[in-house]
Amino acid sequence: MFLLGLLAARYLGYIKSWRQLRAQIRLAMERRRRMLFTGAYARVAEWEVERCTSGEEFAGELIHAFEAP
Repeated sequence: MFLLGLLAARYLGYIKSWRQLRAQIRLAMERRRRMLFTGAYARVAEWEVERCTSGEEFAGELIHAFEAP
């Protein structure tokens, strides 16, 4: 099943080079980690904005959200 999955990934263009397979997997996992972090950070920012009671507080939270890594 694993080999079939690898061949299907190559056929569909997900694997560009067999020699660079390990680097491609590492890059894909790094992108996944970044996407998960961004999603989690967006949820936290949304909760913080929901707690705001004024426009100034909202602006502060918005600035803080955009300054994050």
